[in-house]
Amino acid sequence: MKKSVTKKIMACFAMFFCLLISGCGDSRKDQIIAVYDYSSSTEKEYGAEDKTADDLVNQLCDYFLDGESETEEIPGEASGYKRIDVFQTDGGTSAGQQKTDGNRIIHIELYRYNDEIYCKASFDFSDQEYTAKLPAEISAQVEKLEAEGQ
Repeated sequence: MKKSVTKKIMACFAMFFCLLISGCGDSRKDQIIAVYDYSSSTEKEYGAEDKTADDLVNQLCDYFLDGESETEEIPGEASGYKRIDVFQTDGGTSAGQQKTDGNRIIHIELYRYNDEIYCKASFDFSDQEYTAKLPAEISAQVEKLEAEGQ
């Protein structure tokens, strides 16, 4: 019974969060999706209107918050691959000034090990940290974002 209630609560959080990410929250707010590439030490920013970046963030949210993922430790030999942060912004100030921990709503770390992509994710409304090996379809979305960013 308790597990069922927990799943329902997490599903409600997931639905609310996906609505927030999709822009159904405060219409004066927007999002910045910042992707940092560890191999090149570069960061690229995407708006929520960038379909590939937005789809990737939504897939990762669904994967972790809908309970599809199974917790799997990230191998110690895995190397840092990408960091994805989603910031809630408003139109009043520059995007750079709004990329602060206080405005961050999602933090995702991606790691590579043996041609697999592992993920560690945390969400501002949850004290839980999620870790898992990503399924092929989400890994393909990561690769697509990387290809489009070059």
